[in-house]
Amino acid sequence: MALAVCACAFLLSRDARTEGISADALFDLVFWVVISGIIGSRLFFVFLNFPYFLENPAEIFMLQHGGLAWQGGLILGTFGAFVFIKKKALPFAKTLDLMAPYVALGQGIGRLGCFLNGCCYG
Repeated sequence: MALAVCACAFLLSRDARTEGISADALFDLVFWVVISGIIGSRLFFVFLNFPYFLENPAEIFMLQHGGLAWQGGLILGTFGAFVFIKKKALPFAKTLDLMAPYVALGQGIGRLGCFLNGCCYG
């Protein structure tokens, strides 16, 4: 995940300069999307396994034990991106157009990492 974030953030900032958007603003955008995505992933995982976390509430915060669901990351990460773009008054369509290929690239790198880890295969 870290490799995907670093590679995509670098490429996104490079393309942002050609479109006249501040690279610093996009680095901030990536930061907040990653944070909101991780929170959303964990919340969704907790929701999917609620009976377990009801018995072990301290485990909700134990990310080192695993348990992220990408659907929650997509939902809250997208929401975080929309809020950030609106708050910083970035050009909405242009920013989303810049981000789209790197979202796909990041997803691809992340899937390779899952495959190599052995948790997702087939």
